[in-house]
Amino acid sequence: MAIRRGPLAAPESATDVFDVVSYTADNTDGRVIATNNRVDTVFARNRNNTSERGFNVGDRLRGLDFLSTAVNYDEGGDSDSFMGFDHMKGFEVGNDGTRRLNYSNYTQIAYSWTKSPNFFDNVAYTGTGSAQNITHNLGVTPEFYIVKRRDSTGSWYAYHKSIDKDGDGLPETDAI
Repeated sequence: MAIRRGPLAAPESATDVFDVVSYTADNTDGRVIATNNRVDTVFARNRNNTSERGFNVGDRLRGLDFLSTAVNYDEGGDSDSFMGFDHMKGFEVGNDGTRRLNYSNYTQIAYSWTKSPNFFDNVAYTGTGSAQNITHNLGVTPEFYIVKRRDSTGSWYAYHKSIDKDGDGLPETDAI
């Protein structure tokens, strides 16, 4: 038996691998939020209150653990936040009141990505404390990346090729 990971070709349209959905939370446990693509990574938050931990970041690779963009906490999980990524088009949320992914009557926004050559990949790795090359499946040099320590507190770091003033591929500023 042979199994190949991901699609065989680069996407023809951004809508094949990226989607934005807005939904009204209803406090239903196990609710599937429908998207136009398979969700490998999602950034979701309460659309009306940006002060509550920023975006909650979940992904198929790490399972039900999540990270929050507005805090520097390590990754965590609970049974009522992200509940699953094993849907062809969408992701599953619980009736949580902590992360507020499906807390009654809140308007939510979710940005979702699908792994695809030349477009997007999600990688979990163990750092060494020194510069290192990280293997990915993009097939090209990344033009943008976000890094967050998962096992302890630590800031989020972002890099984009248009702000790499010295050409070293490392962030030019402190944490975001």
